[in-house]
Amino acid sequence: MTARDEIFLRLLRAAVAPGASEAPEALTAEGWTEVFAMAERHHVLPLVLDAAHRLEAEVPEPVFRPYQRRAMRLVSLQAAKTAAFLELYRGLTRDGRTPLVMKGLICRQLYPQPDFRFSADEDLLIPPDQGEAYHAALTARGMKVVTPERDPATAQEVGYASPDGLLYLEVHRYPFPPDSGAYGSFDDYFAGACGRAVTARVSGVDLKTLEPTDHLFYLVCHALKHFLHGGFGVRQACDICLFARAWRDGVDWRRLEAQLTQIRALPFTAAVFAVGRRLGLEPPVGAAFLKKRAVDPEPLLEDMLDAGVYGASTLSRRHSGGVTLGAVEGARRGASPRRGSVTRALFPPASSLAERYPFLKTRPALVPTAWLHRLVTYARTRGGEGDSAAEALRLGRQRTRLLRRYGLLPGAPDGTEK
Repeated sequence: MTARDEIFLRLLRAAVAPGASEAPEALTAEGWTEVFAMAERHHVLPLVLDAAHRLEAEVPEPVFRPYQRRAMRLVSLQAAKTAAFLELYRGLTRDGRTPLVMKGLICRQLYPQPDFRFSADEDLLIPPDQGEAYHAALTARGMKVVTPERDPATAQEVGYASPDGLLYLEVHRYPFPPDSGAYGSFDDYFAGACGRAVTARVSGVDLKTLEPTDHLFYLVCHALKHFLHGGFGVRQACDICLFARAWRDGVDWRRLEAQLTQIRALPFTAAVFAVGRRLGLEPPVGAAFLKKRAVDPEPLLEDMLDAGVYGASTLSRRHSGGVTLGAVEGARRGASPRRGSVTRALFPPASSLAERYPFLKTRPALVPTAWLHRLVTYARTRGGEGDSAAEALRLGRQRTRLLRRYGLLPGAPDGTEK
């Protein structure tokens, strides 16, 4: 850990777990710029900047003011986005539509100052057979489809935006892409989730959301999905740990433990909660089974800090997902995790590229077009720090070892490999 990393974590801890916190040590102007730039990459700039102000950190004024203006814009924008979403949801409710709100707005309410936790979009889960009905309801209320290549009746996910561009929604028929060989099977655990929904009240509006066990399991699976791609950041760890604490009385901890065991994610989840403890977020009593896991969280934390909010800190990190996803899919087929790693990194299958190239979900035969685009992008960024095919392969292999450490790949029992 660098001094920048430690101060970033200390400020984030002061933001998500207010209490007795000491002002961070003095840094140079360059050091503070690095801290706030990291906060931006993890989408927690308002949280970190506010903590620095409250703790009277000695941040040079020429560094603090520009970031303060950015943070204020983000908070103002988030407040407007939240208001727009709640108004849309009220309208859908009047239409007899009650989609389930996942993460996003539900997670924001867990923070001391909700609008300091920024969300780029809102995720809605609907019954699988109601895609067309929700499409009609949303477009009738002015929302525009931003993924026209996807059929609302059959697509796993369809994007919608408000005419002014303020609000963006992702409407899911299933929580995860069913055709993913790495995590499509997670959907099995959410069968009937709409029927188990609970109500959360936000700013006077009743929202339907996943019941607590489903939601906590979903948050872990969502983080795991990103981990199998390019990684995930500390904000997702905060979301998971804050949710576990706030909804602890409604979580069926035995069912959660069984489901995490079935998807080989117990060591990974234990590491995430251990990172949460570094941030002052002690797990609830029900999660004691995770505290018993002998898992070193430091390698995961280092990967999280490098990854940024969605594992997209560099082009090579994003592309390294070809190696990690290939390793997991191969392990499930009984193949060696190492087999074909070079080819997989440069020429992954359509299923691995569909998130970045949505047209592949309906036209998988166009995968050569996506390959060409990736290679051209590499060529254009050649020489840029952290952006090369060789770096993607190196990072992919390094992160494959990390998957094995946390029990997500065969090779070390319960993620105890050092």
